[in-house]
Amino acid sequence: GGGGRGGYVAAIRAAQLGKKVALVEKDRLGGLCLNWGCIPSKAMIAASSLVEHIGHASVMGITAQGVSVDMAKLKGWKDGIVKRLTGGVGELFKRNGIELLSGEAAFASATEIKVKTREGGVTVRTKQTLIASGARPVRLPGLDIDGQRVITSKEALDLTAPPANFLVVGGGIVGCEIGTYMAKLGSQVTIVELAPQLLTGTDPDLVRVVERGMKKRKIAVHLSSKVEHVEHAKARMEATLSTPNGDVVVGADKVLVAVGFKPNTESLNLAAVGVRTDPRGHVVVDERLQTSNPAIYAIGDVIGPPWLAHKAM
Repeated sequence: GGGGRGGYVAAIRAAQLGKKVALVEKDRLGGLCLNWGCIPSKAMIAASSLVEHIGHASVMGITAQGVSVDMAKLKGWKDGIVKRLTGGVGELFKRNGIELLSGEAAFASATEIKVKTREGGVTVRTKQTLIASGARPVRLPGLDIDGQRVITSKEALDLTAPPANFLVVGGGIVGCEIGTYMAKLGSQVTIVELAPQLLTGTDPDLVRVVERGMKKRKIAVHLSSKVEHVEHAKARMEATLSTPNGDVVVGADKVLVAVGFKPNTESLNLAAVGVRTDPRGHVVVDERLQTSNPAIYAIGDVIGPPWLAHKAM
C-alpha cells in the first residue's frame, strides 16, 4: 500500500523477482517526493539559483537587462518535469505487470486488504503485504493550514508570485530549502526553529555553510524560538515570536509550516492484524523491515525519521 518512493521501487523489484504484485495508491503515483517534494523543490531551486547567478554576472563582465521571472510559467515547467517522471513510473508498472489500484486501503485480515475506490469496494487477497503509506506534514495549534495564507511545502511549490514577506516555521530540510528558494526570488524570509540549530542532526560544519548562505541572502533566523501567536485580521499577518532575546513581531504574507511529518497509519486498521506502532504512530519494524506480524512489512516515512526518499528506496 502506497505508491511513493519506497512503495513503487519495492513493487517494481518484487515484480522483477517473479512476484504477482498489486499496489494501492490514493492520490498520485510517485508519492510526496516525485509530486510535491524532492523533485519539484530541486527544479524550483535550480531555477531560482539561475536568477541569482544572472544578478551577479556583472562581476564577470556579463550584463543582463530586464530579467524577470514568470512564476506561472516556471510552475508549468516544473509540472512538466513531474509529469514525465511519474509517467515513467507508470510505464515501468505496465512493463512489469503490476496492477495499480486507485483508492484507500485497510487491513481486513493479514491476508485480505479492503480497498475503497471510486467505483466501490475491492478485496485484494495477499500472502505478503508491504506498508508504504508515507507521512504528511504536522499541523501546529493556532496555525491552521488553509492552503492560501498558511501553507505546506506542497502549496509553496505552486505559488505564482514570491511573497514579499515569507515566514517559515521549522528550520529542517524542507524549511531551509523553500526559505532559501524564496529568498533567491526576492522574498524577505524569516525562519523560526525551536531547536538551538538549523537542520537538527546534521554535522555542524555543514550547517555553518547553510547559515552563511542565508546570511548572504539576508534571511533572518531565530533559533531556540517558537511562534506564540499569529494575527490574521490584517491584510498581512503578524506573527509574535518568542525568542531568547524577547518577543519579536514579524509581518508575513505567507506562512510555511514545516515542522516535521506524521505517519499515515490511522486508517489502516493495524490493530486488527497485530501490527505494533510507536507512540507517534510509526510502524515498528525489525532489521528486515518486518512488522510484529510476520506476513506484513513496512518501509519509508511510515516507519519514522529520517523522512527521506533515498532512505525509503
